[in-house]
Amino acid sequence: MGASTYFEIGASTHFEIGVTTDAPLQPADAYSLCRHLYRLTVNSEQKGSAEMMLLIVDDNAAMRRLMRRLTSDLADSIQECMDGAEALAAYEQHHFGASDWVLMDIEMAQMDGLTATRELRAAHPEARVIIVTKHNDEQLRDAAFKNGACGFVLKENLLELRSLLSPAH
Repeated sequence: MGASTYFEIGASTHFEIGVTTDAPLQPADAYSLCRHLYRLTVNSEQKGSAEMMLLIVDDNAAMRRLMRRLTSDLADSIQECMDGAEALAAYEQHHFGASDWVLMDIEMAQMDGLTATRELRAAHPEARVIIVTKHNDEQLRDAAFKNGACGFVLKENLLELRSLLSPAH
């Protein structure tokens, strides 16, 4: 025996439930099922529209400020670090995840960007790292990708970050 029931939960949430049962669906059971489906829908929508966090890692404060200005409208939260070791700790502390990005310089004091990228990706395979550097060198580009970077942007072309950080990526 099949039944179809229409329910409205809240002002803009509607469900039509079609079920096959041996007995008619009781209104209380249908309502309970609707509430459950509503919670599942709301939770999946929230996960799908996760906020994007950005971690900017560069030893030059002026460069960090510039990258922040160029990307501030794309991210819901931005953290900054001065070297790779700080970046590894910040990634853990701020609970970065698969919808987030790391903009990583290469040349830094305590831990360079290639080492930090390799260690970050080893601990968090979902981490998305874009190397941002002044060095236009093919060997360095290859090394960046071998260490787990998803992108490579020259500091003279910082506007490219906007397209790489767009929701389509």
